[in-house]
Amino acid sequence: MKKSFWSKLALGVSAAALLAACSSQSSDSGSKGNGSKKIDTLKVAFVPSRDPEAIVTATEPLKELLKKQLADEGYTVNNVEINVGTSFDAVGEALASGTADVGFIPGGTYVLFDKEVDVLLTATRSGLEKNSTNPKDWNEISACLKRLRDFHNQSHRVEHYFDVFEHINYYESLMPNASIYEDYGDTKKNIESLEPIIENLVKEWTLCHIDAVCDNFLVTENQDVYLIDFEYAAMQDPDLDLAMFIVYSLFNRQEIDQIIDIYFEHQVTPLKRYKIYSYIAMVGLLWSNWCEAKQDQDLLNSSYAKQQYNYAKTFYQIVFDEARNVTEFSELVDNHG
Repeated sequence: MKKSFWSKLALGVSAAALLAACSSQSSDSGSKGNGSKKIDTLKVAFVPSRDPEAIVTATEPLKELLKKQLADEGYTVNNVEINVGTSFDAVGEALASGTADVGFIPGGTYVLFDKEVDVLLTATRSGLEKNSTNPKDWNEISACLKRLRDFHNQSHRVEHYFDVFEHINYYESLMPNASIYEDYGDTKKNIESLEPIIENLVKEWTLCHIDAVCDNFLVTENQDVYLIDFEYAAMQDPDLDLAMFIVYSLFNRQEIDQIIDIYFEHQVTPLKRYKIYSYIAMVGLLWSNWCEAKQDQDLLNSSYAKQQYNYAKTFYQIVFDEARNVTEFSELVDNHG
């Protein structure tokens, strides 16, 4: 079995729990409805790939579905318990120890626990078309994210760096008039409040592309991916580079979460996710100001320009409404809010 599962979601089951359930049955275990196959509580675990409450709510119908499907296989399940682990590894450990019977885990977690966990099912994510020029349906998006990640991991260094807030102010200074957005002052103040929070989070300083728009990835017929056009490249946090990749292609939040999961091979903490959300808000304002500085009416009326400003407002609000549930982030918000 391949170890690279970044685009797959593995449905794992604790080998010990499965064997115990099977070995407890006598020779008539194959018959249905004879009461010999009873499961008091089937414990299902999900990795915290997004808000735990949202996962529990969305998977509520799974309980009855599992009961029905298992009944067709001759099992009587009295109760299905669904929990979200505190981390990806915690779900793997639960499966390995038998405190969880079934778990939805990414390939990266499976690799760590492949000796204790059996794979029942793998599934690829849907929604990425193979023959579209629209970046939102970009068929090579996973390969391009891998190329960007590999570039970041090479840890190149240069003497200059990209300062987001310096560029926000620079493009603002080029605006001939006040911003076209009436609430620009409040929005900018909100975005500036993110700076001390970001500065107190761990950053991996390396050479970043800064202009990782889809046009700067060349994909050959052999599916080799090349990253081009490094004129804006500078030292920065690679998480910011990923945020740049996201806002250039106008992804919505669901798609953004998919992009983040793919880049990190489904091994991303809630703290890291909200950090990237913060960067999305920051660079949204940056490129919104760039659009205004261009003084091009067609550009200002475009969905691109409007979406950049919307990123600034929306993702700032998401961070301050939701990130308080993440202890480390909440402490920073309280200290600097």
